[in-house]
Amino acid sequence: MYFLNYQVAVRVRPMLDTSDVACVQVSQSGNAILLDEGTSGSRNKFRRYVYDHVFNETSQEMVYQKTTAALVRDVLNGFSAAVFAYGATGSG
Repeated sequence: MYFLNYQVAVRVRPMLDTSDVACVQVSQSGNAILLDEGTSGSRNKFRRYVYDHVFNETSQEMVYQKTTAALVRDVLNGFSAAVFAYGATGSG
């Protein structure tokens, strides 16, 4: 018998230029992002996306500790695990 546990986590990367206006906000619940999909130059047209975990401008080390470190220990104890990480090149 296999036990499958899928979780999706998102990290909102800190902005490099603080003078830019952010188009992504983390919801107060901490499990969703609000993406401003303003069209034709307009703003404040938000779309909500829900995930298991949303990290708001935190370090990669914190993301690793909260999402993957336990899986590494499990693999060393003989269990199977997979981690799929995706991001634009140079995104952190």
